[in-house]
Amino acid sequence: DISNHPRLVQTGAFDALLLLSLSNDVGTCRCVAFALHRIALKEENHKTLTSSAFVRAVVSLLYADDAVTNLRACLATKFICTSFGSRRHFLEAGGVVPLLKCAKRFFVMAEAEAADEAGAASASGEGQVDVEENANAGNGIGICRSFVPLEGIREVCAALRNLSTSCAEAQVEIVKQNVDGVRFLVGQCRSSDDDTAHQACATLANL
Repeated sequence: DISNHPRLVQTGAFDALLLLSLSNDVGTCRCVAFALHRIALKEENHKTLTSSAFVRAVVSLLYADDAVTNLRACLATKFICTSFGSRRHFLEAGGVVPLLKCAKRFFVMAEAEAADEAGAASASGEGQVDVEENANAGNGIGICRSFVPLEGIREVCAALRNLSTSCAEAQVEIVKQNVDGVRFLVGQCRSSDDDTAHQACATLANL
């Protein structure tokens, strides 16, 4: 409940949450990333979110070796980067590099899943794979397997758009990461997903 967020800060639960972002447990990191995303949704929280500790926690989750955690951290990044102060902290924490690494990871995952589905579709007889069943197989977190990379790419583009809005330092940093940054955005301008293409084009316009 969004109305409970100020109480989380007052009771110290917020600080404990930030410490948990350093956990090596995948399940814990997923939950923390989800919580940080939910907190970042409320614009009134952004005064608290200008805390560099909050931003560092999000950046550490972008580095996590788990795509679901990365996706949720990208969602948090998208919202905190609507605040100028948080954008500055994100840059100071070196957040652009892991954000673009997430983009690369999601892109590779999407390509691999497309290849798997193409192979499954061409299979015949008893060895044929049920593509739909495989794509929607449960993973214990309520997220469709094929949903993660596609949504991840979309949210990275949205985060880059917010980050680069009226922030010259962010624009320079994205351009410096030429292969992972500019080329990624150019490629996503041709995405079949309209929202992804729109966010990528808007980011390039900012640059």
